[in-house]
Amino acid sequence: MKNNKLIYIGLIVVLVIAAIYLYNENRNLSEQISDQDDIDKDEFCKPDKDWLIENCECIERNHIVCPEGFEVVGDFCLNETQNQYTSRLLKCSKYQCPPYSIDV
Repeated sequence: MKNNKLIYIGLIVVLVIAAIYLYNENRNLSEQISDQDDIDKDEFCKPDKDWLIENCECIERNHIVCPEGFEVVGDFCLNETQNQYTSRLLKCSKYQCPPYSIDV
């Protein structure tokens, strides 16, 4: 009788340990799949800029950029080391690719 109880207790302990192990493995796997889904969505949602320029129409210019070595200061671009300034450039921030609008 005592041997049967010990066997049952042993089986229950083994089953509990196995259940905890499987739960942790399943959780880790689902986190890995979720991380992979986020990467795939990011890659899908960011089309190649060259493709956008060639195939779509720029409908909005809101990104302010400066030539290399310059930084935006107010309404112009300034290069402090060369003591030069130039006007800022407006880069395309939204493309129209029928039937979609794509923000970059």
